[in-house]
Amino acid sequence: MVNSLFFMLTFFMLLSSLVIYPKTERKLGFIQECVMYFLVVMSYGAVGAGIINNVKIPVNLCSMSIIYMIPAVILWGSILLKKKVQKLSISKVEVVSIILLSVVFLLIELKTFSVEMRAAYNYNTDAGNHLYDALSVVRRENVSVSGMYFAALYNGLTIEMFQPFLEEIKYYKGFVFADNFHYYFEMLFYYAVIFSVAKKKHTKYLAPVFTLLLWMGYPLYSYIEGHYVYWGWGAMLLCLIIYALEQYIEYKDDFVGCILKAVFGFVGVVLCYSLFAPLAIVAIGVIAIIEMKKKKIKIDKRLSIGILIAGVIVGGIAGYVYYRNFYLRGESIFESLKVNGGCYANLYTDFLWVIPIILIFFFCCYKKQTYMHVYGKVYLSFVGVQILLLVMFFAKMLSAYYYYKFYYPIWFLTWVLVAVAVDTVPIEKSERKFVYAYTALVSIVYISCLCRVPELLNSTEAGWISAESSMGTELYSKNVASLGKNFEERKYSSAQFEICEFVMENLRDTGEKVPFAGWWDCMGQGNWYRAITDMGNITRQMMQAEGDSWKELLEADDLKYYVVLKTSELYKENSDYFNELNWIFENEEGFVVQTY
Repeated sequence: MVNSLFFMLTFFMLLSSLVIYPKTERKLGFIQECVMYFLVVMSYGAVGAGIINNVKIPVNLCSMSIIYMIPAVILWGSILLKKKVQKLSISKVEVVSIILLSVVFLLIELKTFSVEMRAAYNYNTDAGNHLYDALSVVRRENVSVSGMYFAALYNGLTIEMFQPFLEEIKYYKGFVFADNFHYYFEMLFYYAVIFSVAKKKHTKYLAPVFTLLLWMGYPLYSYIEGHYVYWGWGAMLLCLIIYALEQYIEYKDDFVGCILKAVFGFVGVVLCYSLFAPLAIVAIGVIAIIEMKKKKIKIDKRLSIGILIAGVIVGGIAGYVYYRNFYLRGESIFESLKVNGGCYANLYTDFLWVIPIILIFFFCCYKKQTYMHVYGKVYLSFVGVQILLLVMFFAKMLSAYYYYKFYYPIWFLTWVLVAVAVDTVPIEKSERKFVYAYTALVSIVYISCLCRVPELLNSTEAGWISAESSMGTELYSKNVASLGKNFEERKYSSAQFEICEFVMENLRDTGEKVPFAGWWDCMGQGNWYRAITDMGNITRQMMQAEGDSWKELLEADDLKYYVVLKTSELYKENSDYFNELNWIFENEEGFVVQTY
């Protein structure tokens, strides 16, 4: 309990010191500064965790608190000596918008995970893997799980904060809380960026609308279906870099703050989801070349030193992650990109309704009526990267899984650019009727989609209506349909928790290893079992077993116990074999086998 409070205190001491430290005479947005520096503090903590991990210091709430406390004390000391703080501003529109967005998120959270923080992941395989990684940080007090440990670290620290209130079988509730906090913070992050580009009153009022349209796409899909929390953190950290570039180029008065955000944004991307690191390099490179060509950026001594320091830090951490993720495992980066997996895939139709707005925006920029904005330049460069990736896919150098992984940050930039277009594209009075007509058309399509009108019609005998989702609304339709499910039925069942509890209390504590046996059909349950019980797992070998080779794995001399689910295909196809064995525990969903 004391460690949890100490951790929260030092974390917010550092965050508050970064927010109020005097950086410029200009008033800065309070929400923007809090959100951006929150990510900076997280990235700084991830770097600190990696350093102490390599010198064999335990990574836990106490050590992380010290990591935060050192710079917090220095910064607060400097603030007190200067007797000056940063001027900050927050408007009524922002307060009302944050309240409305919070209410929307709370309603969705209550529908999905509820107040009890139930494990309603529908046995998603990735959720179990990420729970295992997080609990590994708690149980082993290190971040040796992977070179990309950002999400695992903070999921683990959140679980550790809840430890005093939970028995071990319920540690997953801390993980669910961390997951929910991530997606709520993601919503705030999007709003902060979109509001920062809003100069006109109507765009400021529309900022929460754009935020919801953005958040209810890829982020909501990840929240209720995929639970690729590292994906969201990685996209935000990448966008933190773009935000820092945009702020510096627009105002040129917060050099240190922007460098800090950009460097820790890049570091965070590498430690969280290094697949996005090339996008970060492209964004920085494109903007630097364009601005230097326009002579808006001068390479003076201060900038040279900043770039050198940033390069050393980023290069060192990128090298470390490559060493941990690929070199030690004897794997090639290019070979790993060919691996396939489950991911939402839709080539372009989710962007259909905003493509005209984006095209009009770039047309106005071309005609020199509108400033293209940093977000516009980065968007074009990312689209170029995506075309290159498509070529790599057809050349069989990249899997579809990794191709579509890049859509998350592009989805973010698309909606930011829509907000920029609404804020900057000049519209004559005579043209407004076309804007209203287009908005009405899109609204009708989306409202019918969100109200599940196509689905309801398809449930009747109106066979002429396609069963497929409407063009441009597939992602929203999928998410709304998922929200309509009974999440109580999706959660990890009490019977399977009983199996976990039996193994933990009767076998694990005596030093026995009790793996989970199953094929692909129960990989999700297997990963959750492995995470909760901290047991070995032979599921990956089992799912690849051919013929009767699965028996060799189960009949190995050193395997004394294992778990089987009655609902698994392994059991259904081989029930006679398993029914003759000695079951030392059984309930309605599974059993524990003793081999000798």
